[in-house]
Amino acid sequence: MLKHPPSTFSDERGAAAVEFALVAPLLIALILGTVEIGRVGLVWASTRDAVVTASRLYRLHPLRTDEQVIAAVKKRANGYGPGMLREPTVAASWCLADGRPVQLRRVSATVQHRLLVPFAADRSFRITYATSTPVHSSGAPTTPPTNACA
Repeated sequence: MLKHPPSTFSDERGAAAVEFALVAPLLIALILGTVEIGRVGLVWASTRDAVVTASRLYRLHPLRTDEQVIAAVKKRANGYGPGMLREPTVAASWCLADGRPVQLRRVSATVQHRLLVPFAADRSFRITYATSTPVHSSGAPTTPPTNACA
């Protein structure tokens, strides 16, 4: 019987290594992406918690100053890396609720979040959270508000 010489294409040694080399980058990207989504969720939740906690100070202690509320946001958000938390802001405005003027305090914070995954096109973005709280004020606005409270 005549034997054929072995073909170079019928040798399957190393096929698993080649398949792994093709699939491994996708698997690693999927795992890193999942971890990064979890980190973004943690930063967003931490930012929300810091802003809501500081905003609650106005409701519980209306005589708090803006500086005290900003310090509360910074204290609550102390787990961020250096330079991540941008300067929190507090803004006052007036609106109408049941025909009466009500003072609102808007507390907001912005976090500059940097992605750790190497394959992301834009590796840095901002997460901003803001909330408004009605504050009982003894004063009245200099000009009557015309907008209704949302």
